[in-house]
Amino acid sequence: MKKPVEFDVAAQAELRAALDWYAAQAPVLEGLFAQEIASAIDALASPSRHAFAIGVAPELNVRRVLLHRFPYALVFVELPN
Repeated sequence: MKKPVEFDVAAQAELRAALDWYAAQAPVLEGLFAQEIASAIDALASPSRHAFAIGVAPELNVRRVLLHRFPYALVFVELPN
C-alpha cells in the first residue's frame, strides 16, 4: 500500500505559482508540468532509490526526486507509519 503524500503550505503555494506561470507561458505547459509532478509523486513509492537532498545531513533522510522535463525537484522526507 502506498503512503499518502502531503505537501506543506509553502510547497502547495510554490506548486500553484509554478503551474500558473507555465499556464501563462503556454496552456499546454501547465498540463505537461502537472503530469511531470504526478509522475514524480508516483516515484515516491520507492524513497530509498532517490538521492539525498544536497546540503542536508544524510541522517535527516531528506531526499529529492528530480523532474525530467522541468527545472524542479520534489524534496521530501518519508515519515514513519
